Amino acid sequence: MVEKFINKKIKDLILEEKEEIKKFLIEIFKDNSSYKNTVYTNPDLNECLLLYIENKLVGHISITKRIINYKNKQYLVGGIGDVAIDKEYREKGFGNKLMKEVNKILKEGNYDLGILFNHPKLDNFYSSCDWIPKDNGKIFATVNGILEDQMRTFLLPINLTEKDLEVWKNEDINIGNGSW
Repeated sequence: MVEKFINKKIKDLILEEKEEIKKFLIEIFKDNSSYKNTVYTNPDLNECLLLYIENKLVGHISITKRIINYKNKQYLVGGIGDVAIDKEYREKGFGNKLMKEVNKILKEGNYDLGILFNHPKLDNFYSSCDWIPKDNGKIFATVNGILEDQMRTFLLPINLTEKDLEVWKNEDINIGNGSW
């Protein structure tokens, strides 16, 4: 089984690649009827990590690059979204490999931290990928003009001091317009 990870800037995707990715994601998230109208519409979407096995797309993660200003400090944040593994390849370690690869991308990209939002049933999975839960405070984003709690949040500290990490782990922080 030949595994191949491909990291691409969204602006460099050709139409066929983008359509393949959107079709893959819509199938994975078909339980969310409004998803097909929002997939790959975020203007802050910077890059994606794709996993191919034998030339078949089986995994995806998107990275939204955003500068967050909080308490007179700027943080370069990599927002992780659309984490997806083809059903046939789940529970075989591919999700973990994909997350470890995205961790490397964030570290090499000099991000201060990664942020992702998840369903609580995935807590153990994200913990196993070196992400830590934000158990205190909330992350908010303005979505359609309304400030929304982004609910369950995990962090990947990269270039944070202990003091900054405590801030991100414990305080309410607004990440600006749009979720990821």
